[in-house]
Amino acid sequence: MPECPHCGLEIAAEDSFCKHCGGKIASERARSQTMDALAREFQHAVDEHPNDADAQYSLALSLFYNEHWAKAEAHLRRVIELTPGFADTYARLVVCLVRLGRAEEAVAAVKAGLAVAPENEDLLRLKGQLDELMSKHA
Repeated sequence: MPECPHCGLEIAAEDSFCKHCGGKIASERARSQTMDALAREFQHAVDEHPNDADAQYSLALSLFYNEHWAKAEAHLRRVIELTPGFADTYARLVVCLVRLGRAEEAVAAVKAGLAVAPENEDLLRLKGQLDELMSKHA
């Protein structure tokens, strides 16, 4: 079976995303022009209202889904500043950090997320996957 290039765990050959870490499996797919257009629109909203957590999060998601990991990370961190209790932001941040090769920071982000949302299923799943990844590469 093939392995995920991000976490090293086994994946099915037909998978587009790793079921373990959420990482995108390389494909021929080009980035979405629609997501790029949305990112431009949301960037205008953020420029006009930099403290609008919804605008920041929408921009982060449009960047995230088009694999602009570092840009998405910056906006996710801003959302956390504005609304620290929003667990989904932490989960997306963890994926960005893993995709950027910063596993230790991802572990810290998962811990921070679980501190505000200890029962969040996505964060608990990501914590388990990160624990496994870190023990594999220790």
